Amino acid sequence: MQQKKLAKVNPFPDYIRVSDPNMELLSAYTILAKGEDRSLNDFAKDCGVSTSTLSRLINKKNNKPNSDSLISKIIENIDPNSEVTEDMILSAHGLAKVRVEDGIVPEDTSEIVKEASKHFKNRQAMIEELCRDIMVFDLHSKGYKANYNVEYNFRDNIILSTKELRYAADFSIETDAFEGVTKWAFDVYVGHHRPLMHKLSWLFGAAYIDSPLKNGIKVSLILTDADEFNKAKERLETITINDMVSIILIDIDERKIVEEYEIHRGGHTIYGSSTDKGLRAFYELNIDPASVKEVYVFFEEWDAKLYGFYNVDGVSTENKIQLTDAPHLIIITDDEEYWFNGFTCGYSGQGCGGTQEVLYKLGILKGNFHYIDNEIASHRVMHYYKSRGKWQFNGEANSKRDIYSQVRSSIEGNEFLYSWNGKLVLAQSLRKEHKGEPSLEWMRASDYFLKNVKSVTFLSKSDAKKEGRYETLFGEEVVYQIIVECMDNRELWLTYSFEELGNVSVGNLMQYLHDFGIDLEEENSQSLISKLISGKKSIFRTYNVEGV
Repeated sequence: MQQKKLAKVNPFPDYIRVSDPNMELLSAYTILAKGEDRSLNDFAKDCGVSTSTLSRLINKKNNKPNSDSLISKIIENIDPNSEVTEDMILSAHGLAKVRVEDGIVPEDTSEIVKEASKHFKNRQAMIEELCRDIMVFDLHSKGYKANYNVEYNFRDNIILSTKELRYAADFSIETDAFEGVTKWAFDVYVGHHRPLMHKLSWLFGAAYIDSPLKNGIKVSLILTDADEFNKAKERLETITINDMVSIILIDIDERKIVEEYEIHRGGHTIYGSSTDKGLRAFYELNIDPASVKEVYVFFEEWDAKLYGFYNVDGVSTENKIQLTDAPHLIIITDDEEYWFNGFTCGYSGQGCGGTQEVLYKLGILKGNFHYIDNEIASHRVMHYYKSRGKWQFNGEANSKRDIYSQVRSSIEGNEFLYSWNGKLVLAQSLRKEHKGEPSLEWMRASDYFLKNVKSVTFLSKSDAKKEGRYETLFGEEVVYQIIVECMDNRELWLTYSFEELGNVSVGNLMQYLHDFGIDLEEENSQSLISKLISGKKSIFRTYNVEGV
């Protein structure tokens, strides 16, 4: 009597095939489903299959789709700590879930899935557009530039591009909100998606190959789920990276940013990205007031960097401009420095209220706590220090960066504080559209930065680029050809297009050198540049300050 074959049972009755399997994703999810503490042999044993079966799947050696029964066994034995879900594996397997309404499954379920997929893509595009509008509005409301292309262009949104890997964000915005950053790229994580930490792990790996920050890009992942955001924050607290990466919680209904959490970058830990977070960190640190010797408060990060309180982003690279960031409040004890953001001075806002609370708790300020102390409100640089057991105060009413706003009334330019070969560098540049010799006022704008000047060096454009003294700002190449070196490990870099001046008078340059006691023996400064270009005289060299 012939034995009847048993009908195969479909392990996924609520799913249908809508695409070919994604072998790359399926391989990656299987590795994650195995877990960190289980060997491939043990995983295969738990699944009831041979190790070679799983090995072929992981190494993408199968010429045809893996069987549903194998996929079912993998799903049944997913490591609970892996964050891999059934839907993730089935999606990689090419299956999609179909809803059954009133007990009836429509005839052409494939068409339904295609329509659902089309609807999802349209909805996703609408959400991305809304997120972009929220970010643009926030930047504009803070006075920053925020430009973007209405039509999606893959090239505009590239974060990483190598022979092996290419990755583009959902949208990007050109902005001047951050020093050294010209593009802010965003990925939107709304609705069903793979675990956020998987995406961040991939991003960290990509950044190791080609740093987005070195290419002037900040990257942010946008979320709408508060629980997911807070869990990610907890896991990211212990991570330090060399790029500018953040997660942003957005309220779609209210159309606003709820919170941005920026992942710590290498260097001194800076606590708190807002006043509330700064205060929370301050109380958690439980700093003994008796051990505190000094406190600094700054309105601008610029001034904090001038005082030497700054981190250098990334690993030190020879002849390479590196970004810096700085705190706003520094507490110095007998054996530690505590750096904070979220606190400030120079007006009567919330950040100043946080500063006042800290100063009261440390016993520096006394009196009426309900009003912002006049010292805090009227100074943009504050320094408290102990002398003979009593607190003393020094303050500056203005930030040094205010100087440039006065100069900019007549000249368009930029100024940034960088690290270069371990030195603090103030890079001061004119926009390319500026014609003729820079004004003496502009050249002298950063005199406050210079102490104990050692030498002044003139570089040709090609030599300046060889030494890494150039960058790209707002799509323009900026080359620094005048270098003023100080004894205290500082350098001032100025743009000065020697090769493009021709017979233009260089009297301002001669006077600038004279300020340092350097006088070029040249009867006619107007012909100096033409002689230089013609090769009759070279001034591309270092001029040492006499007596140094």
